[in-house]
Amino acid sequence: MNNQDYKHVRDLYSLAEKRIKLIEQLDSEIVIPAINQLRYVGWHILESLFSDESYEDNIKEAEIHASRAAYDAIEAGTLELLLEFAQFKNDFRFITIGDVIPDYLEICEKIDNTRDILSNLNNRQQCNMHEELQTHFEELLNISRRFAVAREELTKKLRNWRLWVFFGLGAIFLTLFGIIVMMIFS
Repeated sequence: MNNQDYKHVRDLYSLAEKRIKLIEQLDSEIVIPAINQLRYVGWHILESLFSDESYEDNIKEAEIHASRAAYDAIEAGTLELLLEFAQFKNDFRFITIGDVIPDYLEICEKIDNTRDILSNLNNRQQCNMHEELQTHFEELLNISRRFAVAREELTKKLRNWRLWVFFGLGAIFLTLFGIIVMMIFS
């Protein structure tokens, strides 16, 4: 039994737990796969304590599951934010967002970049990938907060746009109605 092995698993477990707590604020259901990975960590740690022959295998499996839990949490949070951004874009598709969020196009590029990076990740057990995705997640979280603040102003703008469309269509309808009436009674 090697305490250094257990310390490494504990550090990975702690990282996963911090990420899960952070992501739970977005949506508590999306962290279920990460929590399941932590269950497997516990199982393999217990097995490593009581099985001398497979100690190293169980420690390795515990590390893999702890690392996967940390990754699954941050991946789920990133995917949730990407869905949130898609909804935001859809909600305000009829108005110019750049008036309220001047760097909106740059933000869209960052979001697309994160989406591309996420879709290109293959081996989910590499720690450098965890850190890269963590960086992108934190950036998306900051953008999400900015969008939440801007939503109120954009909603007002959208309401005004709808009002103008309503009046514009009403004016067109009245004009057509007037033309038809004049044609009938002429």
